[in-house]
Amino acid sequence: NGALRMSTPFLYPNGDRVDVFLEEKHGDLFTPLSLSDYGHTALYLRDAQVQLDAKDKKADILGSILSQLKVNYSDGDLSIDIQEAQLTDLSDAIFRLSQACLRISDFAAHTRLRTVNPFRDDIAGFLGSSGLKYVPDVQVRGGYQNEVKIDFQVFGKQQSSYLCVLAPTENAVHTSANEVFRKFYDIRTV
Repeated sequence: NGALRMSTPFLYPNGDRVDVFLEEKHGDLFTPLSLSDYGHTALYLRDAQVQLDAKDKKADILGSILSQLKVNYSDGDLSIDIQEAQLTDLSDAIFRLSQACLRISDFAAHTRLRTVNPFRDDIAGFLGSSGLKYVPDVQVRGGYQNEVKIDFQVFGKQQSSYLCVLAPTENAVHTSANEVFRKFYDIRTV
């Protein structure tokens, strides 16, 4: 569509890069360019089952973030209109938009369940009673040189396996399944 995609040094909590897109706004003489995240932050939050359009304290925090950083929010897109005079210092707009993406993506971390997973304890009990040798809370270096926390490493006669436990509640299972997929994708080459 003619937009210039720019990768920033910033990362979403799941390890994906925050990318911003610079595009011409056709038909607008006063704001010829727009910098946008093209809805990537909203997609990240949707995967974490976080509703940005809710009318609660989150909406107040969202409004505060947007006003502090002078960022617009419309139909899931975060954007900044670039005036012609601002073209010489585009880095400020890129930084503000990236910061908005990061701060808003933190909503996902605040909605996760903070309780202990009793099902995980049941799995540990099963592994122990079955005579399988295992190690809980293993740190594995992923393909992107990041540390990936795995619930269990189970040792068999010829090879070992990694085991991640999904959340036992219906509300958190989607987020938990996404996290397990992300972990195994990160370590697929290990």
